[in-house]
Amino acid sequence: MTEEEKLAKEKADAARADAEPEWAKNLSAKCDAVMSRMDSMPSLVKADAETAEMAADKKRADEAKEEEEKKKADAAKADKARADAEEKERADKARADAEEKEKADKAKADAAKADAEEKEKEEEARADAVRKAVDAATAPLRDQLAALTSAVHISDSDEVLLANIQARADTALVNIGQKAPKFMAGETPVNYRRRLAAKYKVHSDLWKDKDLSDRSIVADSILDVVEAQIYYDLEHVKADAVAPTDTLRPIIKRDRTGREITEFVGNKRAWMGQFMSAPQLMVKLDKEA
Repeated sequence: MTEEEKLAKEKADAARADAEPEWAKNLSAKCDAVMSRMDSMPSLVKADAETAEMAADKKRADEAKEEEEKKKADAAKADKARADAEEKERADKARADAEEKEKADKAKADAAKADAEEKEKEEEARADAVRKAVDAATAPLRDQLAALTSAVHISDSDEVLLANIQARADTALVNIGQKAPKFMAGETPVNYRRRLAAKYKVHSDLWKDKDLSDRSIVADSILDVVEAQIYYDLEHVKADAVAPTDTLRPIIKRDRTGREITEFVGNKRAWMGQFMSAPQLMVKLDKEA
């Protein structure tokens, strides 16, 4: 269509339009609008589809991002849980090591304490043994010192008691033909009794191996029992056991009426030997005679 034709058409359309009634113009306008709307529908539908696709893409992107963030958060939680577990394990191990070390240190301390106590006991035992040895070694010196100290004065009652102690010992010693040594100047009755018991304990099986000077073994409170046992053994010792083999020894005793009775103990050959002839042996028997 040429330019002239276009202009002619437009003029015809305009004349027609001017000739059309008002309602027809409005209808035409509405139809044009409807047609224009219909012409634009594909673009609108396309735009809506694009908008919906963009929204779906955005939703998918948001969901993917949210999922990624969730994964990261879960991974972070897992890492933290693992780190916490490792930290707890290290703490538990450190605590266990500390407790084990504490137990080992306590065991060492207890062992050291036990060793120290054992050593202390051993030292105390050695010291006690040394004290006992010193006491036993110095007992005679202490007794002598006590005797010398008390030698300045002896009471009349002690003097009588010392004499009775000597008499008692003499009575027990009659069986072996001996007499008790006299008490020394300044010697106390207890020390005199101990000295006599120590001298004659050899005849008592029960006390002959005991150190009677050691008061930790024989206290003053049991000296009566020890002394009585030793004198009893003296009075019952076999006289032949203490008499020389070639002599007779007289033993003088008193009966209930006070009479002296003399008995001789020892080897009978000591007095019978002088009446015995020399032993003779038969050398030959002469049958012809």
